Amino acid sequence: MPSPLDVLLPARLVLRALDDLHTIAESSRVGLETLDRLEKRGERIESLGSAMEELGRQLSKQAEVMDEHAERVAALGEEIVAALPTLTQAVMIVSPLEGTVERIGRAVDRLPGAASRRAERASSELEE
Repeated sequence: MPSPLDVLLPARLVLRALDDLHTIAESSRVGLETLDRLEKRGERIESLGSAMEELGRQLSKQAEVMDEHAERVAALGEEIVAALPTLTQAVMIVSPLEGTVERIGRAVDRLPGAASRRAERASSELEE
């Protein structure tokens, strides 16, 4: 006598359903493994994002420091530019006197005792 299942469900349909069920279970296992890998990658991405955020903060602080230094350099540059006309005028005044100063220096060197004073100055400069 045939079983009631044989009448209602042929054996090949039962085997096919079991095979499909196995395929679904295998796909679920692979899907869970993939999900685990994605979760680990997400955690790594999150930690890298935190590190990048910290680096961004440090870069921002460094940019602020650089901005302060740039402002100071600009202010010093303005002072130098303002002083240039005065310096140019001083050079123009002193340049013609250069030859005179050299001649006076040679004349002083010829005075008695000048060589000993030069030696004393040289030895005191070496000690410093």
